[in-house]
Amino acid sequence: MPALTCSSSGRRRWPDDRPSLPGRHRHAAQVATTELDRRWLALQAKCPQLTATSRRYLEQISVSLSASSVRVAVQTLRGFCTFLADEHPHVSTFAQVGRPEIEDYKKHLVSRPGQKRLSGRFRGSSVTA
Repeated sequence: MPALTCSSSGRRRWPDDRPSLPGRHRHAAQVATTELDRRWLALQAKCPQLTATSRRYLEQISVSLSASSVRVAVQTLRGFCTFLADEHPHVSTFAQVGRPEIEDYKKHLVSRPGQKRLSGRFRGSSVTA
């Protein structure tokens, strides 16, 4: 990979022969595919449709997002799908996810050790003037 050079103004810039963006995004796609293949196998047995939909979505975003953004999406989707498989086994597609599942997931997120608690405004309590 070419090094950054400094212009006369002192700003860093890439030389004209820098790699194009699609190469960077190909790397993100490889990261997403590796993560999916390695960690989603058990989840795929529990909820195959959720896993298949997640995989298509992750492959799609890997074209335009950085590898680190794709990794965060992989972890987030895997956690949500695992929650659905364990706590709401009747949900087999994302179209079946409704308000009760989302509210339960939010409670699950804040109940994990080391997580910040939500303020009253976001817990659903009324605010008095």
